[in-house]
Amino acid sequence: MFWVAGQQIDPGDVNLNGATTPWVTDADVRSFHTWVEANAHAAGASDHLGILPGPTHWQGTWLRFHDTELNILGESHNLIDLLQVKGAVEANGAAPGLFTYEPFATDILAAGSALETAYDAENLAEHHAYGIHGVADKRPYGGESLYPKIGFMMVPTIPYLMGTQPLADLRQAQGYLGQPVQRYMKLAWALAKDVEQEVQALNLAGNAVPPAKAALAQQVANHTGTLDGWLDVLPVNGWLGDALDPPPNGNVLPAMATVAGAVLQAIIARIPADNVLSPGERNTLTGMPKGNPWQLYALLLRWRDMHFTHVVGNAVATHRYSGMGSEHLNYLRAVPGRLPAHSRSFYMNGDELYDFATETVRLQIIAH
Repeated sequence: MFWVAGQQIDPGDVNLNGATTPWVTDADVRSFHTWVEANAHAAGASDHLGILPGPTHWQGTWLRFHDTELNILGESHNLIDLLQVKGAVEANGAAPGLFTYEPFATDILAAGSALETAYDAENLAEHHAYGIHGVADKRPYGGESLYPKIGFMMVPTIPYLMGTQPLADLRQAQGYLGQPVQRYMKLAWALAKDVEQEVQALNLAGNAVPPAKAALAQQVANHTGTLDGWLDVLPVNGWLGDALDPPPNGNVLPAMATVAGAVLQAIIARIPADNVLSPGERNTLTGMPKGNPWQLYALLLRWRDMHFTHVVGNAVATHRYSGMGSEHLNYLRAVPGRLPAHSRSFYMNGDELYDFATETVRLQIIAH
């Protein structure tokens, strides 16, 4: 069943053709503004319309995004994500357009580095799922920098490693948190090993070593025997709580806690060198308080949000979709000017999704 300009189309309508006639009698809801739009969708020439695929509570919802502007989607990553949206708008044969997505990095990662190797391994399945596994330079698909994201994830991770929060909360049976905690702890360890190599090279050359890097390199030297060959080979997309049930030996938790803390400080020390940000943004971040975990969390979240502002600003001229957690969309929506001109934003775990679903149900109810 389908509608054009608010009117349900019946069998025998003079505008029907071989591609649109089956829509009259199938169970899916489709709604078009014009017959031109309907025919373009039937021909796979539109990428802003589609039926949300499963498995999801919202399966069958008719989605409508902007047909020419950048569509910025806020999501809950474990509910409806950008991949499902792409599955909807490309299902009728539309050619995939450029997109950015939060889990993909905007950074230039040194070839052969531990961080590049770990990042590629952690994202291999996602790169295949999103159709970019064969792309040599994946940065145009990146949603944010890895560095503030790794630091951000260390803040909630450290209390679990120190025993002030229950490790059971990080098991798969308890929900989503344990999965990103494991992913970013593995990436943090890879970053730490790269820093150790960098510090060795600086020392050999007789060059000054920044204190935060020196401290992190020392922690790698202290804990390689405990963590290397265990932490970095945990399964992709596993839950850290399950890997630590029970811990493999008594040193793993304190070793990870110490390394995580040193990684966090080394990442914060990177702020003045972040050339994606403006000088004013860097000054704002360096001036924020850093005395307790809540302040660190706020600092790293603001850093990440600033990156999203630059990503969507750069993407608006060339990309069709930009996916991120809804809390980052909150930041972009909060102040006029953060969302670039010629973009539209949609909460795919909130108001706009509910509007799509409500309209789909309304059409189902009135259908004859």
